[in-house]
Amino acid sequence: GELDGPRLAAWAEAAGVAAAGVGYGVVAIVGPQSSGKSTLLNRVFGTTFTEMDASKGRSQTTQGIWLSKAPKLPGSTVVMDLEGTDGRERGEDDTTFERQSALFALAVADVLIINIWCHDVGREHGAGKPLLRTIFQENFKLFDPRRACLLFVIRDRSARTPLDLLVETLKQDMEKIWANIHKPEHLKDKGLDDFFELRFTSLPNFEEKEEEFNAEAVLLRSCFKHDSEACYLPPSAGIPGTAFAMSLESIWGVIKQDKDLDLPAHKVMVASVKCDQALQSCLDDFLADSGWQQLETEAMGATLDNFGPRSQALLTRALEQFSAEVEYLDHAVCSAKKSELIVKILGLMRPALLAQLERVRAAIKSEFALEVKNLPMATFNASAQGLLESLSERFLDHVANTCMEIDTSPVEVEDVRARLEEDFQRELHQARDSALDKLLSEGSKKLHRAITAPCTTMLHDLPSDVWERLGKSLKVNTQEAVAKFTEEVKGFELEEQEAKLLTDVLVGAGEDCLKQLVEEAAQSALPRLKKRFDTLFCRSDKGVPRTWGPRVDIPTINTEARQGAARCLALLAVSQLEGPPQGLEGVAAALGSLVEDARGDGGPMKDALSANRWEGVQESATLLQPAECLEVWRQFESETSYTVSQAVQTQDANRRAGGGMPPPWAMMAMLILGWNELMAVLFNPLLLVALFFLALFGRALYMRLEVDKELEKGAIPAAIAIANKIVPAALEVAQKLAADAGEALANQASPAKGKPAADKKED
Repeated sequence: GELDGPRLAAWAEAAGVAAAGVGYGVVAIVGPQSSGKSTLLNRVFGTTFTEMDASKGRSQTTQGIWLSKAPKLPGSTVVMDLEGTDGRERGEDDTTFERQSALFALAVADVLIINIWCHDVGREHGAGKPLLRTIFQENFKLFDPRRACLLFVIRDRSARTPLDLLVETLKQDMEKIWANIHKPEHLKDKGLDDFFELRFTSLPNFEEKEEEFNAEAVLLRSCFKHDSEACYLPPSAGIPGTAFAMSLESIWGVIKQDKDLDLPAHKVMVASVKCDQALQSCLDDFLADSGWQQLETEAMGATLDNFGPRSQALLTRALEQFSAEVEYLDHAVCSAKKSELIVKILGLMRPALLAQLERVRAAIKSEFALEVKNLPMATFNASAQGLLESLSERFLDHVANTCMEIDTSPVEVEDVRARLEEDFQRELHQARDSALDKLLSEGSKKLHRAITAPCTTMLHDLPSDVWERLGKSLKVNTQEAVAKFTEEVKGFELEEQEAKLLTDVLVGAGEDCLKQLVEEAAQSALPRLKKRFDTLFCRSDKGVPRTWGPRVDIPTINTEARQGAARCLALLAVSQLEGPPQGLEGVAAALGSLVEDARGDGGPMKDALSANRWEGVQESATLLQPAECLEVWRQFESETSYTVSQAVQTQDANRRAGGGMPPPWAMMAMLILGWNELMAVLFNPLLLVALFFLALFGRALYMRLEVDKELEKGAIPAAIAIANKIVPAALEVAQKLAADAGEALANQASPAKGKPAADKKED
């Protein structure tokens, strides 16, 4: 192509570019033939470039390079419309001119619009990457590069593909092109951003959504106005308008002399077209193949043992067909297209392959989940590893029968294998946690039973060293439980930290159990105080029931019993599981003062009992607050006062009944007045024996009726109880005495009979 210098200078003068000084800009567009470049420029800038009439077919419309001023932009903005690339009209010369024109646009324009179809993003030739690579390379070689804006306009955008993904792909392609081109020594450290500002936008299909296309074109026009914040054009041009035509003519002359742009590509183009046709033909035949259709149906419905060999045979047949159709074409192009065919066929097979792999994964996962629950706890970790290795090998065996030889480790297999490993680990952790929880639960229950029995008895009896004994019992039982649990979990090969956490849980369960028992004992303090009082008041030091005779000191016994109850209350008021807390002596003294200050008229410890909490005692160690202790003690006094009053009444009744010895004068009078009767009894053996047996019967009847115990209840209740029991008790005692007498007579008769025989034996 030739550049008409005079006409270009005349046009620049007429368009006002020459008179604009540096206040003008240049916008150019490149892209495939019939891709709507002229249409885009006309809608954005208001130019009148010739547009293709689609009703007459798709053919070349713009030939060469055309210039126009943008009517809809203020100032002087030059718009350059280039002939489309990849056109069939130019034949072998097409690649030469398209490279020359594209390099010309890059060298001249401030903004180079790259018009690209949405479905061509990611392609090698469709996206024009070879052309961009060439013009970038030659631009460095022929000219001093300057910063320009590359505006990628993605046409016929798809609602299914996000614009961000398309932009990312284009950026990666541009970075790759930039990294692979040869740059001068002083520019090797420069990046793409140092010379080009990349911009991206998208437009809908012009024929289907013309109104939307026009509206977005208007929005795009605002980006070329200098008063816009995001203006793509520089503030001023690099050369004055008077030198515009001369500069373009000089640049075109340099480009025309560059022989590196004149590269024949007819053979490659023919191979590309024929390979594309053969590739599409093979894909169509593959989809129509009944063997593939049957295999796909079976693979989606059940697990197949021969999916891999059958799919390999189908792929091999498709590749043989492709090789036969492109046998005499360019080898490099054929190899690339063959690889593309493989990728596309594998993509068609991918759903069936994934279905097979998923079925295998689900089956092996189910088997693992079932077997891992039954692993022996003694060798859990080792058994689990063996099971993992066995099932992993089985999965690989299934994969060998499912995948094709052409790709021994496809991405799909690695994804499914990774998810299967995650399934294994998840099921293993669940089974492991379940087994450990079971062992921990059983250990906690056993520890609970071991602590509950002895500690309940201790808290019931409340000895003075109850807290020391409780702590010792907790320590011993906890140590035994921890040792047994540690032995049981050896097969899990726990890490030290995890093992400590579990044993801490077990120890905590024992402590919680004992704390619960202690709190329950504190909440039921009243019956424990009553039991201690009854034990000390109603029984002697030897455990024998007391008889409330006239000489028994009931007030002293009552005081001692109340003191014992107060000591029990002091033991239950403050917990000593973690050792005696501070302020314990004050609690004991305050509760002991309840006995000394029985009348409740105040005392030295009244302030301590009136406080909201025990002074010096931590809240965590407090079981009963002072107010709660006072309430328990009031109830205790109320319920034990009856027992004391009954004892006093019994003692009074015994005194009135003459429970003591008669006075001396009465004894002397009885002796003088009953002297004759006494002599009669002493000198009358039969009467003496009768009186003896009568006294013996009376004593036995007295013991059988438990007269002393009944008298403790009071005179009237004792009389009623004795009257109800006296007849059956008398009969029982009489029968027992008769039986004892008969047995004694029989024992006396036996030696008398055996004596002569013994004498004869001695003779």
